[in-house]
Amino acid sequence: YTFSGEFTGSLCTLIEPNQPSLVTIEAVCDTKICYIPYLKVEEFFATNVETMQVKCTLIEQSYLLMYHRLIDMYCKTTAELYLDLLNRCPDIQEYITLKEIASFLQVTPETISRIRRGLNK
Repeated sequence: YTFSGEFTGSLCTLIEPNQPSLVTIEAVCDTKICYIPYLKVEEFFATNVETMQVKCTLIEQSYLLMYHRLIDMYCKTTAELYLDLLNRCPDIQEYITLKEIASFLQVTPETISRIRRGLNK
């Protein structure tokens, strides 16, 4: 998930432009969307050194986000992952279901329910 004020898009499209995206982006709340055709994006990035740096920064930030998420999935407990998610987006439960949260954390909805019960004690 990405949250308020964060950029989202298909990172692979920036790296492999001829490959179709494997992701679907779905807004679950009011969202400002800016659709830019790929060729326009590439024209922008090719303008000068500064715009090429923007592309590099987007790729670096996306990589770091994925890297930290992968490490967290191996090193943190499900409860820690759930608390991290709540800290990042305290009102997430207003926008997505328990089942979707569980899917994101790669656990069952029952596991999330147990964690919630434990937090409410």
